[in-house]
Order: sequence, then C-alpha cells, then structure tokens
Amino acid sequence: MGHSIVYIYIFLYMYVYMQNKTRKRRTKREHVIIYTPRYNQAPGDVVRMKEQYDTMVTILKRNNIKIIDINKTTKSADYNPDIIFMRDSFVKTATNVIMGKFKRTERVNEPYIVKPSIINAIGTEVVELQTARSRLEGGDYLLNNDVSFILAGQRTNKTAISEMIMRDLFGTKKTVAIHLIKRDTDLHRIHLDCMMNFIGNIAVVWEGLLHNAVCVIHDAEGGIQQGISLDKCLKSLGYSIFLIDDKAQRQYACNFVNFDHFVLAQHPIISRASNKETICIPFDEINKLYGGIHCIVHDI
Repeated sequence: MGHSIVYIYIFLYMYVYMQNKTRKRRTKREHVIIYTPRYNQAPGDVVRMKEQYDTMVTILKRNNIKIIDINKTTKSADYNPDIIFMRDSFVKTATNVIMGKFKRTERVNEPYIVKPSIINAIGTEVVELQTARSRLEGGDYLLNNDVSFILAGQRTNKTAISEMIMRDLFGTKKTVAIHLIKRDTDLHRIHLDCMMNFIGNIAVVWEGLLHNAVCVIHDAEGGIQQGISLDKCLKSLGYSIFLIDDKAQRQYACNFVNFDHFVLAQHPIISRASNKETICIPFDEINKLYGGIHCIVHDI
C-alpha cells in the first residue's frame, strides 16, 4: 500500500511538471507586433506583396501567436512604406524598451508614431536615448541566451551603444558590441539581423560578417574584452556556427524569427540549421524593400 501511494505521488508530480513545462512552451514569446502595409501606398507588385504578408499572418495565427497590429491605431497621415519594418522602431532588451533613433530623416518620426501603441501593447514605459548623436535601429540588436548582440554599422552607431552600456539598458550578463573592420554600404546588409541570427545555441552567420567583424565583450560586472574576432567570440559563448553564403544572405536567409516551438523563415537552408520545425514561406516581394520576416515581425 505504501509503495502504491509513493508511485501515485510520483505520477502526479511528473504530470504537473509536464503540464507546466508544456504551458510555458506554449506561452513563451506568444506576442508579436506588426504593422500591416497600406497597400494603396505600397511600391512594387502589391497583389503579390499582400499574398506573402497574409501567408505570414496566417501561419502566425495557426501557431498560436497573438498579433498586435499597430496599423489599426495610427493615423493615415503618419504612414510611410518603411514603417512596416517594426523591428527598427524600438529595441526590447532583457530589462528595457528603448525607442529607436533613426539616421534617415524619412524615418525619424516613426518611433513617436508607434510609441503610444507600444506602451499599450507591452504595458511599460519606453526609454529614450539622450545623447544627440546617438543613432539606434532595432534591426541591429539581437538577444539570445542572456547575451545582447548589437552592431555598430550603417544605422546604429558607437555613440548609442556606449550610452546604452553606460545607462545599463541591456540587462544581460554579457553585451557584445560588433564593429565592422571594413565599411559595408550594401542595403542587403543594412542591419545585423540581415547577417546573423540565433536558434538556441546555433549562430546562423553570413560568412562575410564572420571575416569583417571584431567584437568588444562587456560583462555585467564591468569587465571588458576587446579586439576579439566574431568567430572566437561566438565559440567562447558556447555557440556552434552555421555559415550562410553570399547568395543566401542576399535572399535574407538570416532574417528569420525563432519562436519557442518553430522557426519562421524565408529561405529553405534554415531547416538545415534548425533542430525544430521550420516553416519557410515566400517573401521575395517584400525583400525588394530591403527587409525580411525578422524586420517585420517584432516578437515581444
């Protein structure tokens, strides 16, 4: 009788444990923020763009991802085609939501347009960068395994990164500031998320970035390691590297979104890097605007 009670307790414990584990798996990162294009003001093949965008939305809903569409809460006069790239308007670190600060004058007002909706959706105030020369776009920031990665490149500058570190806005055990050795002006590589991304402990990296980047690693206690190659940096943090060639990079292979239970991508090569279900959809019409799925879907 005593053994039977013990077995029952063990069974109940395992059942509750698995239920909680499943619940966490289903609820983690279930919210995304998007901005549905206003197709009457969009460039290119509008019909094909709408088909591809609608396919993405359908897959998100089918996989129990809650969608917050900011298009519904902004005025028509505030619209410009680039605003659909919601990733850029703000950065969500481990501890803060930081407004973007755009370099291009055409996009300067975007963070202020979406700010009320972001506050309402996330339920927290947003932080603004204070240094006049700071420039920050969300596509240059990646958060994975309690490590922040941020690129000083075409659209985010060293001033913004320094300010964020000084104000302790990252909130992670380590922050990796990535600097380019040679300047890159190709619009297909406008942000970090066009060249690098993560699936768990796998770093998906464009081979060109691996050979053109040097890192500065800041830890939470104030320690700094300088002049480290990206390859050495990633391996020291426990990542294995999956390389992306030039052709796949220009087709936005790195620009996927890694959800808890699946990966949403636009290039089939990602299925070889992923250890979970990978859903690949056509996105080439939207790619013509120099962005992809990760640029458009901001998981919160």
